[in-house]
Amino acid sequence: MLFESDFEGVCSGAPQAAAAAYDKSQAGIHPALGFYSPSSAVDTKMIAMQIPDGFTREWTDGKNTLAEVQLVVCAKRVKDSVVKKCDGYQRDGKDSGQVVTLHNATYEVKLYAAKTGQEVAAKTIDLKADECPRYVLGDQTDEFPDIKDDALAFIQPHIKTG
Repeated sequence: MLFESDFEGVCSGAPQAAAAAYDKSQAGIHPALGFYSPSSAVDTKMIAMQIPDGFTREWTDGKNTLAEVQLVVCAKRVKDSVVKKCDGYQRDGKDSGQVVTLHNATYEVKLYAAKTGQEVAAKTIDLKADECPRYVLGDQTDEFPDIKDDALAFIQPHIKTG
């Protein structure tokens, strides 16, 4: 039985032998999983990226549905720069004193064949941030642009072929 976490190693080029084979010449949907780095460029921790329904597989109790996954997209932040400091956040109608640093970011997005760990495609994506977040989490100190939409647009031609 495969779990999403069993595919994280593919982001480092490690094969997931229990995954389905990817054949780009075969028309149809090639199910994918995604991972991205949410914090600093040096942080190796990856978290799951939500892939739209129909283009992924989800763990289902009693079924090995994740064995149908053919592709893994990995977005790692490789560089960032400070845009500005954001403040003025309120808690219970009073200034919280919380300051959030807004960043521009550069992501390295790679698509791998899950079964072999071979790189299928790669792209560097630069994202700009210009607006402070409206709301912040209790202990949030940094805000980075979201890579999800750009990563999904990049891999779309590989996920759905023919």
